[in-house]
Amino acid sequence: MLIALFLAQAADPAVTRRVDSVLARAPIVDGHNDLPWELRDTGVTPESPSLATDTAALPHPLQTDLPRLKRGGVGGQFWSVWIPADVTGPRAVEMTLEQIDRVHRLVARASRPDGDGAHRRGRPPDRADGPRRLADRGRGRASDRRAAVGAAPV
Repeated sequence: MLIALFLAQAADPAVTRRVDSVLARAPIVDGHNDLPWELRDTGVTPESPSLATDTAALPHPLQTDLPRLKRGGVGGQFWSVWIPADVTGPRAVEMTLEQIDRVHRLVARASRPDGDGAHRRGRPPDRADGPRRLADRGRGRASDRRAAVGAAPV
């Protein structure tokens, strides 16, 4: 019943405008995105998927792409550098560093205006941005880019 009510309200243009208005002022932040591990687990390099298009139809569908993040009102996310809890010692450090590298490579790939590695000024909207400092978060919002920040493992 609640789902039917929600779907009926979601189709109402007034409700949609209200939701869009709220999300424009207070975007959703995804606090734990496992895409780096998902790519590692499926053997896909961070440079190969284009997150600028819907990735749901890929041979190994991904849970994350920029069009769906934008449609869902997600304005920022923390990439998880998760590793399995049973990995310990030097191997745990090595895997954590590999995951951090994957996050940096993934953000670099998603930040490009094209797939050839060229980084130009004035990148188009709907790209990922990897702020290095907390103060940089607002830049992504102002330019209609999704902020993507690496998170430490827990």
